[in-house]
Amino acid sequence: VYVPPGARLAFSSNVECSGDMHLSVRSSGEGATLDGKKSSNMFYISSGCSLYLEALHFVDGRGEYGGAVDALGAGDIAMRDVSFTGCEATKNGGGMVVENSGDVSLEGASVVRCTTSEAAIYLAGIDRLALTNSQFVDNVASQTPAALFFTSRIAAIDSILRNTTFFRNSALGNIAILAASPLTWDCPLGYWMPNVGQLFGDLSGCNRLCAEGHYGNASDHFTSDCSGPCWLGHFCPEGSVLPRKCPAGTHMPNRRAANVSDCFPCAPGQYQPESGQEECLPCAAGSFSPNVGSAACEACPKGGVCEDAGAASRLV
Repeated sequence: VYVPPGARLAFSSNVECSGDMHLSVRSSGEGATLDGKKSSNMFYISSGCSLYLEALHFVDGRGEYGGAVDALGAGDIAMRDVSFTGCEATKNGGGMVVENSGDVSLEGASVVRCTTSEAAIYLAGIDRLALTNSQFVDNVASQTPAALFFTSRIAAIDSILRNTTFFRNSALGNIAILAASPLTWDCPLGYWMPNVGQLFGDLSGCNRLCAEGHYGNASDHFTSDCSGPCWLGHFCPEGSVLPRKCPAGTHMPNRRAANVSDCFPCAPGQYQPESGQEECLPCAAGSFSPNVGSAACEACPKGGVCEDAGAASRLV
């Protein structure tokens, strides 16, 4: 079904789809508006029916479950450039409920000022979730969470949340998201986000730096140790993408060094000409290093004696 851009359709009851069918409703450009008039939600999807929506704006939908869309035992649900504004549900899902269904994909979604008992978008027992380039703003729930509830019915770890923001959503405890199944955030390098549990307050993508003494060179970390402890001969400040080399004249025999000040200077009689090293080297016979942190040894001058390796001073 194609709805012309700028069209506004009022609903007094919902559109139902059930069985082995695929329902596609789309617009283009500025999109079309589907208005529930605070009396009805717009779609009820069940018994394996799959749904695709594009460039549609749901406003003032109202239902017991799902202010605009209620899906129970459905197939896959996919939406692109769809918004939910001012929708209400007396129970779950101010904008949408999807339960015991297939994959859910939301790209470019906007969920604004929806009210409900629990979660503006409520996804329980689905297969996988892909939530990208979306926003949740000013949604209100009487219970937690305010914006997003997610559980998966399969043992999958490939549900993902990417470039999605959460602002001024309100619920008990200031909980914005509750993920009871793994939901991986696509983070910038050097950051991490927990993939299960409760997340609080405003969220503008990943906001947790990899712990000091560790580094993160992948985008799917969900614990603070990220890619793992820092390397030997290196140090890792908080939020490191890759370990940094200890400078010449120092060494680091341990992992998890956090700062350059943690690098050990070479002792007198030792040197290290290269950066990023685990150990220092003894000065060769005929040379010495009198100072701490030497990058090179000095040749023993005429009139001095440095018979053994590792000399810290010359013998006169």
